[in-house]
Amino acid sequence: MFKTLLNNFNNRFIELDEKFSLTGFQVIQAKKGPWTQEDVEGFAYDLETVLPEKGVKKGIVKRIFSLIIEALQNIRLHGEFTAEGEQASFYFIAKNDDIFRIITANIIHKDVIEKVQARVDKINSLDRVGLKTFYMETLTDGHRSSKGGAGLGFITVAMKAKSNLDYSFEPLDKSYSRFEMSCDLKLKKEGD
Repeated sequence: MFKTLLNNFNNRFIELDEKFSLTGFQVIQAKKGPWTQEDVEGFAYDLETVLPEKGVKKGIVKRIFSLIIEALQNIRLHGEFTAEGEQASFYFIAKNDDIFRIITANIIHKDVIEKVQARVDKINSLDRVGLKTFYMETLTDGHRSSKGGAGLGFITVAMKAKSNLDYSFEPLDKSYSRFEMSCDLKLKKEGD
């Protein structure tokens, strides 16, 4: 079964890579998981080096750095493992003249899809002030997931991106789906 899941992830990875090149995006970084905490730190360090070399402003670099660390930590800590003990995931960071697009994907169990969807929909329904309020409420409510998280991951990603989180669930088998999330980070402020 894992081979089928892995093939699905590999095919989607290739599909996105081709889609980016056809739509005028330059892929800055793309990786397939699983990865360790050290890998995540290494990817982030690479970004901190590569982005300024490409002329990306310091403020944007900081936002992308924070966003990708949070997104990858979410995958590493909350991505499901197959019965064989494997974890499949990937991410892309790509840019065109106007935006950075960040796409992440990991395995999710069908039993949590509704909860994840409700969480992301709630986040997407909030304006910036509402998002900050929700962040503080979540931070201080004392709830922790079974994996130790406080539920701040998606909120943090949305706050750093300053955009909605697009997402989809692609069934892989009767128990698991591929959860794919993307967000856009504008390179210029409105009116620039």
